Amino acid sequence: MSGLLIVKRKFSDKRVKRSIFDILKRNVLCSMATVDKNGRAHINTAYFAYSNCPELFFCSYPDSIHCKNLSKNSSMAITVFESAQTWGKPDRGIQLLGSCHESKGNLRKKAEKVYGSRFKGFAK
Repeated sequence: MSGLLIVKRKFSDKRVKRSIFDILKRNVLCSMATVDKNGRAHINTAYFAYSNCPELFFCSYPDSIHCKNLSKNSSMAITVFESAQTWGKPDRGIQLLGSCHESKGNLRKKAEKVYGSRFKGFAK
């Protein structure tokens, strides 16, 4: 499964947009929160890639808990941040809320290309 989260928001402030892409560029792991059929939260860590839209892509096994949750409820939250930050000092990270769907067709090809360009071993 190739997951996709598309941020459907225009960022009017160029500094905000630049900061978001800087955080995405500097990090390769995200935490993804999904919801099961009973409304219980589940969290998972995954490697991600991104496009300039921004669209976030991750690859996962269809039988994983988060993928099963997403097949029934597309609601998802993602955080991206550096774990080596110091408490009490300025921190950087982003939180994205939205929906996630399996990418198919041309979007799947795009997801594979974007993911493969970030993680060279992906093609193997």
